Amino acid sequence: MYFSGEILFINTLVINIRMAIN
Repeated sequence: MYFSGEILFINTLVINIRMAIN
């Protein structure tokens, strides 16, 4: 569960950064 939460959190950050760049 911990790793799943970390991956979800990191994925959300990456998506936000991509949206900001685009």
